Amino acid sequence: MATIKCGCYGTLGSIAGPMQHCPPPPADSSYYQNFPFYNGPCPPGPNLPCCRPCRPCGCRPCPPYPPEMDIPTTNRIAALFTADAPQDVSAGNAVPLTAQLINPEYFAPAQGGIAIRRAGLYMAIFCINLPPLQTISTHFVLRLNGTAIDASRIALTCTSDNNNTCVTGQALVQATPNSLLTLNTESALSIDVPSAVENVFSLSVVRIAD
Repeated sequence: MATIKCGCYGTLGSIAGPMQHCPPPPADSSYYQNFPFYNGPCPPGPNLPCCRPCRPCGCRPCPPYPPEMDIPTTNRIAALFTADAPQDVSAGNAVPLTAQLINPEYFAPAQGGIAIRRAGLYMAIFCINLPPLQTISTHFVLRLNGTAIDASRIALTCTSDNNNTCVTGQALVQATPNSLLTLNTESALSIDVPSAVENVFSLSVVRIAD
């Protein structure tokens, strides 16, 4: 029986074309791979006969054809809010955030936090990057409409030294229309610096589902 070869060849299989099989091949000589060089997708090659189950390099796809991916547009809906130092925030209060990047159809600044205008599932990620020489002991937590999201709570304890301290937290947020998302400190917070330090706090929100 004539051997049908397809796929890629060359260094790391970067060139579409003939492909060697991995011995011993099945009786119908339909199993081919670019052993040992194939290392992932490569540029489209000529429309060679279908061979199963080699990866789609030079081969044309084998039926049944996989469905086309439907990439949701929701991954373009995001907001970024930040806050600089110095900061003095009373226990239980929200760190006052300022909008840096915003989709106004879905987000708006409100009460030092983020108003989520449309219902949906959102991923919220916050980062706190304290400058050196700070003495702080508190917990930070995301609050949705005033209710703490316990999964987001993190402890931050640092002493007055010459190192930056960075912590992050995150949560999935099921928001209703015009929900308010804030980043709160559970103990009094004071960040004293001789000159302004940018982006000590940041809160990013991305819509991931309706």
